[in-house]
Amino acid sequence: MGIIKAAFSSVSSVTSDQWKEFFICNSIPNDLVMIRGFKSASSGGANKGSEDVITDGSLIAVADGQWAIVVSSGKVISIYKEPGEHIFSSGASPSIFGGSSLKSVGSEIGRRITFGGDIPAKVQKVYYLNTKEITGNEFEDKKGIPFRIQDERSGVDIDCTLTMSGIYSFRIFDPEIIYRKMIGNVKQVYTVSYLKSVVDPEVNNAITQAVGDLGNDPNEKLRASQLPSLLPQLTQMVKDRVNERIRASRGIELVSLGFSTFTLTENDTGTIREMQFATALTDPQLRTANLAGATAEAMKDAACNPAGGGTIGLFALNASQNTAIPAENTQAVKKYNFCPECGSKIQGGRFCRECGFKLYDHIT
Repeated sequence: MGIIKAAFSSVSSVTSDQWKEFFICNSIPNDLVMIRGFKSASSGGANKGSEDVITDGSLIAVADGQWAIVVSSGKVISIYKEPGEHIFSSGASPSIFGGSSLKSVGSEIGRRITFGGDIPAKVQKVYYLNTKEITGNEFEDKKGIPFRIQDERSGVDIDCTLTMSGIYSFRIFDPEIIYRKMIGNVKQVYTVSYLKSVVDPEVNNAITQAVGDLGNDPNEKLRASQLPSLLPQLTQMVKDRVNERIRASRGIELVSLGFSTFTLTENDTGTIREMQFATALTDPQLRTANLAGATAEAMKDAACNPAGGGTIGLFALNASQNTAIPAENTQAVKKYNFCPECGSKIQGGRFCRECGFKLYDHIT
């Protein structure tokens, strides 16, 4: 009775699977990488075959921005990349409607009898892959990346910290690799978030390595203001490094990389400016110009402060300037016993200690 029951079950299942199927996936949302395809059938249709058997002669429709793969018992046996309808034929599920002979159909019935009338261990599925560019993936280096600034003009050579953030995009490069090494059989869908968790570390590591290489390159001696000029070269280096790894191992590729911030920390920027300013003052002409500017600013403050605070500041500034002026550029024209401004007794020095009146004339 068991063999007879298996025979009836086998004939019934093979007969049900004779109908050809039509697979289609109208649209794949942007947050999905892969979705399983199911046959298109109406509730009143006669096609009641197994969901895990794809009959020879079935049609698999592929839209723009999609690839379709057919997996048989966990192995990719067909890949469809071109838009349009594709006829599937593997020889594993013969059908008289698909042009198979009665002999091959009979052989399939006999094989199913050996499995007790059930479908044998060959599960076939259609998966649709999203081949569109997956954009808007953010990256950020919160700790910062060490970078060497070499400014030959000012003599600055200092290790700094670069902070950066931005977005990148990626897409599927090889459907078979991504299925075998990343996705595998899924019940319904595979989301972008799974892939992003893999790509994020690769992008961050590649950026760190590329920045380190540029900072240590003896031919790349850059000032802080020249950092933006590194971006085209840095972007290409990161893309090459990432794609070298993830194309072969993940079946995906980095398409674009954009930086929204790429700058030194505020502390490093301030330190570099101070060093550049100090170096600039070693030039006598620049030092004189800086002192002249400081004097003008002090005079402006004194004029705006009738309470005397600005006058005292001006007195201190003039004292510091005059002590730095060579002797040959100054001379005491007049000597006073009493200050002509406030009448206080003069006890030596260049200024009245009471009101700050200048007791000599400066000749340049």
